[in-house]
Amino acid sequence: MSRVIKRKIKVLDNVYIWTLKRHSIYIKNVYIKVFKENYPNSILYIDPYSWHFEIRPKTIMNAIIYGLDNGWQPEINNCSLFIGINENGFVKLKENSFYFDERNRINEE
Repeated sequence: MSRVIKRKIKVLDNVYIWTLKRHSIYIKNVYIKVFKENYPNSILYIDPYSWHFEIRPKTIMNAIIYGLDNGWQPEINNCSLFIGINENGFVKLKENSFYFDERNRINEE
């Protein structure tokens, strides 16, 4: 049974919690989950499997800012967003797409 790694991070004067199951980084279909403190029902899902992703506070902060700028509303229940990262930065993914692949990217151009 794997334990959950849980960390707090302050972004734009708000506290967010990000979690990842320990040892699950080697298992596909697992996301880093982020939610605003006291609002656990609106989740930002971050795909950690890209070669361009490093699990560190700065990356999590940038993902939160990207999510907020792209429709994630952490104070509204069930307002979830799936994102990944490529060589150009963060991108929105289709819901429940478990890894970054251009086929899972939402094209907004």
